[in-house]
Amino acid sequence: MVDSKNMPCFHCGEACGTVPVIYDGKYFCCNGCKAVYQLLNQNNMQQYYTIMETPGVKFTPEHRPLKKSFSWLKNEELIEKLIDFKQDSIYRATFYIPAIHCSSCIWLLENLERLDDGISRSVVNFVKKEVTITWNNEKTTLQQIVQLLADLNYEPEITLEAMSRSGKRKENRRIIYQIGVAGFAFSNIMLLSLPDYLAHREGLELSFRNFFGWINLLLVLPVVIYSARDYYESAIGNLRKGVLNLDVPIAIGIITLFIQSIYEVSAAISPGYFDSLAGFVFFLLIGRWYQGRTYHALSFERDYKSYFPVAVTRLKGGNEESVLLKDIAKGDLLLIHNLELIPSDGILIDGEAIINYSFVTGESIPVSKRAGDEVYAGGRQTGGAIVIEIKEEVEQSKLTRLWNQRNDDHPKQGIVRMVDFVSRRFTLGLLLVALLTLIGWLLIDPGRAMIAFVSVLIVACPCALALTLPFTYGTTMQIFGRRGLFLRESMVVESLANIDVVVFDKTGTLTLADDRKVHWEGSPLTGTERQLIRSLCRNSVHPLSQAVTGYLTDSEVLPVINFRELSARGILGIVKDVEVRAGSSTWLEIPVDELINRNVSAVHIMFDGYYRGFFSIGNSYRTGLDLMIPHLKKMGPIHVISGDNDAERATLQHLLGRDTSLSFDMSPSDKLHYIRNLTKNGLKPLMIGDGLNDAGALKEAYAGISLADDVYHFSPASDAIIEAKSFNRLVDFLYLSKRALSIVRMSFFISITYNVIGLAFAIRGVLSPVIAAILMPLSSVTVVVFVTGMVHLVARRFVLK
Repeated sequence: MVDSKNMPCFHCGEACGTVPVIYDGKYFCCNGCKAVYQLLNQNNMQQYYTIMETPGVKFTPEHRPLKKSFSWLKNEELIEKLIDFKQDSIYRATFYIPAIHCSSCIWLLENLERLDDGISRSVVNFVKKEVTITWNNEKTTLQQIVQLLADLNYEPEITLEAMSRSGKRKENRRIIYQIGVAGFAFSNIMLLSLPDYLAHREGLELSFRNFFGWINLLLVLPVVIYSARDYYESAIGNLRKGVLNLDVPIAIGIITLFIQSIYEVSAAISPGYFDSLAGFVFFLLIGRWYQGRTYHALSFERDYKSYFPVAVTRLKGGNEESVLLKDIAKGDLLLIHNLELIPSDGILIDGEAIINYSFVTGESIPVSKRAGDEVYAGGRQTGGAIVIEIKEEVEQSKLTRLWNQRNDDHPKQGIVRMVDFVSRRFTLGLLLVALLTLIGWLLIDPGRAMIAFVSVLIVACPCALALTLPFTYGTTMQIFGRRGLFLRESMVVESLANIDVVVFDKTGTLTLADDRKVHWEGSPLTGTERQLIRSLCRNSVHPLSQAVTGYLTDSEVLPVINFRELSARGILGIVKDVEVRAGSSTWLEIPVDELINRNVSAVHIMFDGYYRGFFSIGNSYRTGLDLMIPHLKKMGPIHVISGDNDAERATLQHLLGRDTSLSFDMSPSDKLHYIRNLTKNGLKPLMIGDGLNDAGALKEAYAGISLADDVYHFSPASDAIIEAKSFNRLVDFLYLSKRALSIVRMSFFISITYNVIGLAFAIRGVLSPVIAAILMPLSSVTVVVFVTGMVHLVARRFVLK
C-alpha cells in the first residue's frame, strides 16, 4: 500500500495526509481540489497541469467550496456598475482575482471559453491580478461566470470599493498627458534651436532665427498653459492662504521666462529661451510623476467598502431577495450564511451565532450570541445561517463611524515640513534679491535691468530644490517597494525618519494568525485516541477545533455520528462507539488547577465521561522579532496594544523586555485614544497593525504601517503597507528613512551653495539669461544624480543586502 502521508496533492501540491482523496489514480488533499480536476478533465483541459506542476490553489477552510449562489449578481443596477462595456448582448467586465499566481493560472483563465461557450474572450493582467472577460449575455450571465470562477477556486473579489475605483483612474492620467505635451514640445524646440546653437559665433540668419523663434513660441504655448497649470494653481492657492511654497518661485520663473522670451522674439533680439522653459517644466513633471507612480494599484485609504459584500440577502414577505448594501434600511431582516460578514449593527432574531470579531476587535476567539443579543458590523458568522434585524444603516454602524473618525488636528497635518521651512525663506529671499537687482540696474543701466532680473530668477530658480524631495523620497519609495514596504506618498519617508516611539498590535501583527502552538497536557495519547479527537474536531469550523485538527494531521479520520456543536461550550459526537467531547472546562465540569493560566486557550477532552487532558493553544510569533527589538529600542520605547486577553503577558515580556508597555482587552476606540494620548504628550508614534480594529489608531498615529500577507488584499487605511515576509526588515526601512532625510539636507546645502554662487554673477549683470538657462537644468541634473546615487549607495548597506 502506498504511504500517502507526504504525498503531494496533484492539484495544489499540499500534503494529502493519511486519508487522501483518490480519483482517477491521483491523490488530492480535499474534495475541492478533486472537483476542480474533474471539471478540467471533463473539458479536456489537462494542459493546466503540464505548464507547471501542482499549479492549483488549495481550498482553505475560509474558501471551501460551499457552492455559493451569487444570486445578488442578478441585480440589474449592480450589473451596470460592474461591467466595463455593453452593446446589445455583448458584455465585458474586469475582475480582480487574488488567487492568480502562475503561468498555469493565466492559461486556464484565458481559456474560459472552453468551459462556457457564452464567453468569447478572456485576457489576464498578471501584474494587477485581473482578468477581463467578454461574453454573450444571451448565452451566459455574469452570475454564471462568477460561479464558474468560484468553482475553479478563482473567485473574484467584488467589493463596493472596487466598483467605485474606476472613476479615479482617469484623474491619474492627466500628469502623463502633461509630461507627453512637455516632452513633445521640448524635443521639437531643441531640434529647431539646433541651427542657432551650431551657428552661435557667426549667428543664424535673422529671418531664419525669427521664424524658428515664432515656431518655438507656438510649441511652448501648450506647455505654459496646460503642462504647468498645476504649479500656477498651487502657487495661487497657497498665496491665498498666506503660504509661500516652492511652487511660487517656480510659477514666477515660468511666467517671467515666457514673457522675456516673447519680448526677445518680438523685438528680433534672440530666439528666446523656450527650449529651457520647456525642459524646465518637463523635468519638474518627471520628478512629480516619479514620486507618484510607485504602486498605483495599492489603496491606502480603504474604508468599510473594501471589506463588506456588494449585496446581501434580505427577507421580505417570506421570500429571499438580493439587495445592494446601500439599499439596506433600519428594520430590515437579513439572512447571514456561514462565513459571511455582518454588514451593519443589528439584533439576532433567529439561529445560533458564533461570530468571529478578530478583524474588528483583535480578539481571536469567536463569541456566541443568542436570539435577542446585539451583533455588530464586521463580525463573521462561523456557524449555520442566522437572521438579524438591522438597527442602523451601514453608514451609521459603529464600525463605519470608527473608520470615519479622525482628529481634525491630526499631528501629521501640523508638521512643519523641511521643504516648507526652506521654501518660505528661499522664496522671500529670491524675490527680494531679484527686485533689488531690477531697481539697482534701472538706476545704473536700464538696458541691462531686465536681463539681470531674469537671470537672477533663472539661475536661482528653485528647480534643484524642487527636484530634491521627489527624487530622494521617490527613489527611497522604489527601493522600499522592491523589498516589500509600500508607501502612500513620498513624505511618509520623513515621517518614518522622525518617529520616537513604536506601537505594535499583537494579534496578527506580532503573532502568526494561521500558525498556533498546540501542546497536549496529560499522559501521551494513544493512536486510537488521536483518531477519535481528530475525527470529532474536523467537523467544527471553530478556530480552536481547527488548530487541534491541524496538530493531529497524522491520524486517520473516522466517521462521526450525532455530531453537535454547542455555542461557547464545545462539541460532541460518537466515534467508533465512543462518546467524545471537546470543549471548555466549565461545560465539562472539570476543576482547573490553579497553576494553569485561566486565560490560556484550552480544549479539554473527555471520552465516555472520563477526563483525558487538554490541548493548550498559544500563538506563534513572527521570525526575526527578537533581533529587531534591540534596534527599535534605540529609536524609542516599545508599546503593545491588543484586543486579546493578557494570557501571553509573560511571553511578551520575555520576548520584548520588561520595560515594554503592554495593554490588553482594548477596543478599537481604546487603541485610537491610546495613540492620541501619546501624541498629546509630544511623542511621534509609529503604529503597526493589521486589522480593522487598528484602523483608527493607524490614522491617528504620526506614521501608520499596515501589515498584510497580500498587499493587494485586505489592509486598513494607513501611510504604508508592509508585506508579512518583510516584517523582519522593519528596522532597515527605518534606518534608510533617516539616511534619506540626511541626503535631502545635503542636497539642499549643495543647491543653496550653487544658487549663492550663481547669484553673485547674475546680480552683477555679467551672467546672460542664456548661460543661466544652461546652468539651470545642469544644476537639476546634478542634484538628481547626487540624490539617487546616494540613496542607492546607502540602501546597499541597510536594505539591499
